[in-house]
Formats: sequence, structure tokens, C-alpha cells
Amino acid sequence: MNQPTLTIAENAQINLRRAVATVEKNLAELTTPPDQSRALEELRDSWRAFLVLLDLGAEPERRECPFCHGPMRLLATRCVHCWKQSSPNA
Repeated sequence: MNQPTLTIAENAQINLRRAVATVEKNLAELTTPPDQSRALEELRDSWRAFLVLLDLGAEPERRECPFCHGPMRLLATRCVHCWKQSSPNA
């Protein structure tokens, strides 16, 4: 039996968060000559505005389904993989 995995949308969000983190790291490491500092600051401002539009929020906390051991959200009451019901504290 195949091991349950995250949904396509969840994987897309994880990949998007990784891409955002990479751009954040690259922006933090950028240095410019003094005459280019305004352009760099404008780039950082536009990036922050873009992040507001993305509205990713925090990475959701996950737990393992007690039945199929697939990943599920921490407060979920039903597994999206096996559809069995469990309490959030399980």
C-alpha cells in the first residue's frame, strides 16, 4: 500500500514557502554600491508588498494520522487520506 502523502495544494504551498525563503535569503545577502542603494531598497519594498498579497500565513502544524500514519493538520478531526475520524488530541 502506498504511504499517504500531502495533497497537491499542500505540496504547492510548501514549495512556495521554500521559494519565498530562498528569495528572502538572497535579498538579505545582496550588497550594492552606495549609488544603487535606493534601487535595492525599492526591490525589498516591492518584495514585502508581494508577500502581503501572497498571504501565506504560518506553516500549519501537522501530526500523524493514528490509523494510516499519513500527515494531517494538527487540529483536523478527519484524515484526508483514509477518511477515518480521530480527535485532535490523538
